[in-house]
Amino acid sequence: MTSQTNDRLLWLLLLGIGAFNKADFMLTNIAISEGYQEANPVINTVLNTWGFPFLKLLVVPSILIGLWMIRRRLNKRMYGYIWVGFIVYFMLMVHFKLLLFSGYGF
Repeated sequence: MTSQTNDRLLWLLLLGIGAFNKADFMLTNIAISEGYQEANPVINTVLNTWGFPFLKLLVVPSILIGLWMIRRRLNKRMYGYIWVGFIVYFMLMVHFKLLLFSGYGF
């Protein structure tokens, strides 16, 4: 693949992760307000503090922007990790869809 093709793919992956992250933030707030519990122990410790929006809306996008800025120095393994992050977030969104919007709950 050419460098331009790699850039487009990386841009789409990072954009997708950013969109999933924002959706995860909003859906987590909805789920918590409906009585669900956060399953992630790291997020659970900062859930009802200023740290949750800070982490989800500032730290994660900053990391994604940083990855874009150093894209020329990323090796193939790092691209694989970014793919895994994208796929994991995608699966999380499918889980949220089934959990919150199908009416089945836990």
